[in-house]
Amino acid sequence: MRRIIISVLIATGVFAAAWMLSYMAFFRVLSYRIYDTVIQADYILKHNQDLPVYDDITIVDIDEQSISTLGQFSTWPTLFFADIVDIISSGSPKLIAFDVFFTESDSLTEFTKQRLNRDANWSKDTADKVFDRLSGDRYFGAAILRAGNVFLGMFNSPQARKTSYLPSTLYPYNVQPRHYLKLENPYPPIRELAENAYGVGFAHIEPDASGIIHSYPLFMNYQTRYYVNFSFQACLDLMQIDSINVHKNADLYSQKQRIRRLPLSPSGEFFIKYYGIERSFRYISFSDVLLGRVNPAYFQDKIILIGSSAAGLRDYRTSPLDKSYPGVELHATVMRNILSEDYIKWLSPWWTLLIVAILVLIVAVFIFRSRPQISIIVFCLISLGMVISFYLMYYFLSMTMDYSQALLPWILCYFTLMFLQYTHQIKEKKKVRFAFEHYVSKDIISQIMADTTALAIGGEKKQVCALFADIRDFSGYCENCQVSEITEFLHIYFNRVTNVVTRHQGMLDKYIGDALVALYNVPLPTADYQHNACYSAIEIVEQANQLRDEYSTHPLFAVFRIGVGIGSGEMIVGNMGSDSIFNYTAIGDKMNLSSRLESLNKYYHTSIIIDDNTYSAVNAKFLCRYLDCVSVKGKQQSNKIYELIASRDIATPLQLRLAELYDNAQLALQNSEFETAKGLFTEVAALYPEDYPTRLMLIRIDTIDRSTWDGVWHHESK
Repeated sequence: MRRIIISVLIATGVFAAAWMLSYMAFFRVLSYRIYDTVIQADYILKHNQDLPVYDDITIVDIDEQSISTLGQFSTWPTLFFADIVDIISSGSPKLIAFDVFFTESDSLTEFTKQRLNRDANWSKDTADKVFDRLSGDRYFGAAILRAGNVFLGMFNSPQARKTSYLPSTLYPYNVQPRHYLKLENPYPPIRELAENAYGVGFAHIEPDASGIIHSYPLFMNYQTRYYVNFSFQACLDLMQIDSINVHKNADLYSQKQRIRRLPLSPSGEFFIKYYGIERSFRYISFSDVLLGRVNPAYFQDKIILIGSSAAGLRDYRTSPLDKSYPGVELHATVMRNILSEDYIKWLSPWWTLLIVAILVLIVAVFIFRSRPQISIIVFCLISLGMVISFYLMYYFLSMTMDYSQALLPWILCYFTLMFLQYTHQIKEKKKVRFAFEHYVSKDIISQIMADTTALAIGGEKKQVCALFADIRDFSGYCENCQVSEITEFLHIYFNRVTNVVTRHQGMLDKYIGDALVALYNVPLPTADYQHNACYSAIEIVEQANQLRDEYSTHPLFAVFRIGVGIGSGEMIVGNMGSDSIFNYTAIGDKMNLSSRLESLNKYYHTSIIIDDNTYSAVNAKFLCRYLDCVSVKGKQQSNKIYELIASRDIATPLQLRLAELYDNAQLALQNSEFETAKGLFTEVAALYPEDYPTRLMLIRIDTIDRSTWDGVWHHESK
């Protein structure tokens, strides 16, 4: 109980620290990235459905077609815009909003007027009337005034400039928002247009720290006053909003009655609910409207936004779903969010705090009452559940939250508690190791540390591959060498071959004098374990040959040889021994057979012999030859045995040919086809005179009693 209380207190401290860390810029961006993933998942899952294209808000698009038809955009006279306003307004739209900045006059300059008048020699009144007729701004301003529902955008210049005036149609609001954009250099439309517009606002949207536009700045601050974004201003006028109250949310009032409540994030931002990639709204080409290809009746009771999707005009933004999202569609999306009350809502941070705190407390108690593997599974399941809940909240409720505030405390608390549990277990295991390490092998100690139930004596049947490696005539070395020489030599030899075994996922079972026993596929199952045993055997022989070369000047070790036997099959494995001292090993017929196979190398003058089970598993990758069919001492059952020669990918043509001839000869001998066998063995001997098994077989053919031959050679010695 004391440990649990301490853990809960530590978890509480870590939780508080993690909660504070979640406000750092890095974790803000991380939260945005998770939010993007949720939106993208929602879009992908909905993409199989027929997503609507909204036409209650229509975009008149200055697109590539318009530029191709009407010429380069910078050369367009404002008369184009005057005509477009007249055409659209004749269809009685709710409003017309320009996401185009008209900051430069289209009228003639004073120098141009003087130059023209010098040739025409008009009177001042006549000249003023003529030049007034030539002013596109005059016509555009008049069209805006006639329409009576046109909204214009203005922007904040990145360059320092003196703001000459602010339009009277740019309305300030008495608000104290938590989040707003600070403006330094407002750049309004020209006076003749701005003063005739129904409203003017700042068409200004900036990406956040993640480089993506997630939120829409409702409010702008210039000097001591607060203004609103131009598309937000259009919504306010459509809903006849006369006051705004900003606290946790933004409440919009008309004649003291609340009309809308815009949900804001904990930091006071209004998040945009995207409807898809670009063109989620109806687009109509600017040139089609201007040239009369669209019936003005189409615009009746619609909100018309005029902006550009042409690549050359560079009015593109990055959304969570699209790296090239037209800026004008951002305004359309926000307007639909507000007018349709289709918002991104926010889970209160207090709810986030409560839910995550409860989960952390549950896991804090659970970790100390369960095995680490179980707590990891629980952690992963709860984490997966949290991620799924993020999506379900968005899908069904259009609700989001500060994901870093949920995940960071959860993850840090879990890993802190796991670390505490781990350090506690290390201390406990050190106690156990100290108690047992003096009389139990290190392999068993490691297994006990992983699972204390391994202390129980018992076993299980498993498919195992056993490898026996023994030094030839080692007793002679012991009789004729110094003790120090023997121990040094064995130390070097066992170091090398043991490394080979462990490198190929084998488990060292024991050393028996100069012999080594290794097991494969225990204590944990491994893929291709019989292949691993064969690779080990080949490399052990190579290490022995290398060691012999290193001792080439030694009178005894210069002729050092080893034999390896490999057998596979079902064995009983587990802790074998007394209550106090035991060893993890294997027992069974196949274990004994492996030992006998190793001994048979002396009879056949071979290095590696494997049994039939092993051969069947590795034949595709290793070159083996059918050495003999034998019964070993103490067993009546016959066993086919094979010599492991080499890996097939490095076997020489001569080795392949000899193995083929020898196999055919041995099969003939098994079938009592003595003359055929003798001819084939003779052919092998001609190709490779040093091959001792071939000489044995030729002697056998000449000496056995053919009348009683049953194809099995009976070995009477171990």
